[in-house]
Amino acid sequence: MPNLITKVIDKSLERIARKSQSVNFYPSNKNIVSLLGQYIGGQEYADLATLIKFFETNPLVFEVVDHIAQNVSHIPLKVTNSRDTEKELSESIILSLLDDNIRYQTIASLSSCGNAFLYLRKGIGMGEEVEFWDAPNLTIKTSRQTGEVTQYQYSYPYGVTKSLVGDELKNVLHIKNPKISQNYCVDLGFSKLQGMLDVVESSKEKFIAEKSIFKNKGVSGLVVSKTDIPLLEPDRKAQQKDFDERIGGAQKFGGVALTSNDVNFLPIGMSPTDLKMLEGIVSDLRRLCSAYNLSSVLFNDVANSKFDNMEEAIKQAYINCYIPTAEKVYNPIFKWLSELLNIDEVSSVDKTKIEVIKSSTNPVAMALKDFDIQVQRDFIGQMTTDEVRELLALGALPTGATVIGTNNSNTGTDEQGS
Repeated sequence: MPNLITKVIDKSLERIARKSQSVNFYPSNKNIVSLLGQYIGGQEYADLATLIKFFETNPLVFEVVDHIAQNVSHIPLKVTNSRDTEKELSESIILSLLDDNIRYQTIASLSSCGNAFLYLRKGIGMGEEVEFWDAPNLTIKTSRQTGEVTQYQYSYPYGVTKSLVGDELKNVLHIKNPKISQNYCVDLGFSKLQGMLDVVESSKEKFIAEKSIFKNKGVSGLVVSKTDIPLLEPDRKAQQKDFDERIGGAQKFGGVALTSNDVNFLPIGMSPTDLKMLEGIVSDLRRLCSAYNLSSVLFNDVANSKFDNMEEAIKQAYINCYIPTAEKVYNPIFKWLSELLNIDEVSSVDKTKIEVIKSSTNPVAMALKDFDIQVQRDFIGQMTTDEVRELLALGALPTGATVIGTNNSNTGTDEQGS
């Protein structure tokens, strides 16, 4: 009997699929498609809107993602054309279309929900403009037969809806993180927050608990009379005033107050369990940082921070996070806009302008660093001025420049003094 029922359901789904050649996908809709809800509705995963909300409301997620977006959006880029990747262009059409807000929003969206959408609006007489599309406001229609996108529909906050089909689809760029599983009808990227969902939820609960503890934390103790005689309200107020005057004030902090009254003091403090729970927030921060290949040292993790590892943490952040993220974002953007605008521009991260990793980008400097200091001096003494400047990432001397010194020759300059 179960096999018969299963076959009937399968046949019904096949007939529906033949009638409907496309499906609507709402990134903020957890069920996605009602027919598929029974298969994926019970899985532990978050939709794109929830992941973005984590960025906007969870302190740890915001701190990490905002840190990445700020650093990557201001990373130095070198723009060239594909025919000559050495000569940098003086002006870039594509960079002029990518203001700071567009860059930040794109990187923050990719880092938080694993996907980012950009739309090229072609104006009449006003040139082109790149728009950032918030993922939860986008509806994607795909073909059941090929899986290709057949329609983008974006709802603007002010009530206007933009629908793109056919040849207009190329005006939308979808940047996404890679994944190894398929939980959606649409080929969406995998968010690192999805893999850290338990950590994010755990930190959220800890922040709520911390807020509750301090919100409800009032007096640090109670003074209880040991006598059987009840304390009337006027006497209680008088004793409270006298007590506050004798123990209140910063100058009395940590002191001991004596009284001749027969009373007991009942302390009201945070339990060791409460304190241990709050320490778990730091542990969550470290786990979240590890997902983005960052060190918690960058986020004021005092217990994990030392003066000698801060520079190394920044260096590793560029190598393992900022630069790979920049390449993941800017390379497809430049390729996409170059094709649409019929121009030839490619981008690369200009590592010579990043001080913390500048020395590691020069192969000669990397080779010299392991030698004795005297060997380094003898080797550099045989180099020309321009070669030394290139080693220091200063570039060649301009024509007509004068070099003062006698250690170098063949400098390529017009004159040399001594």
